[in-house]
Amino acid sequence: MPMSRAAVVVNPTKLSDDEAFRKSVRQAMDAHGWDEPLWLETTREDPGRGQAESAVSAGVDLVLACGGDGTVTACAEGITDTGVPLAIIPFGTGNLLARNIGLPTGLDEALAVALGGVQQPIDAGRVNGTLFVVMAGLGLDARPLRPHYPSTRWARHPGAPSARPARVRRQRPRRTRAAIIALYRRRGHLHPA
Repeated sequence: MPMSRAAVVVNPTKLSDDEAFRKSVRQAMDAHGWDEPLWLETTREDPGRGQAESAVSAGVDLVLACGGDGTVTACAEGITDTGVPLAIIPFGTGNLLARNIGLPTGLDEALAVALGGVQQPIDAGRVNGTLFVVMAGLGLDARPLRPHYPSTRWARHPGAPSARPARVRRQRPRRTRAAIIALYRRRGHLHPA
């Protein structure tokens, strides 16, 4: 069955011109033989998971996550185990996942990859029931990241309760084991080192 309908899950705070964005997406979809997409915007309360789940329930053949790593991760959570592929249109500040897997950061180029039909599986993991596709921290990274999360955003960040900097002096030292899996890229795929 050929793909024909996609959902565009977009973080509206990342768009400087919503009308121009929608026009570019429609033109790319027309050029690749796709129907008019289902448009869904993220919210403060739901950064993409619910929208991706709604898109899957609506029967779309592809979900385009348009935003930063948070939007992409939330959308990945919403499509996990459904068989519906996720495409990434990077609009975030860091776009770590997109950069690490070699996706273009320009809109037209990213749309060409997203709608071109070639799928590349990526690894995902779960920590304490939360899916991650970009990275997961052990808490040591919390202090350097804090300046990037203003207090209102930090409080609602999915990893915030476990990622807030701890007061080390008040904790008893204890042995901790962490498994660190190194991946390297070969011929477009990630492999264990």
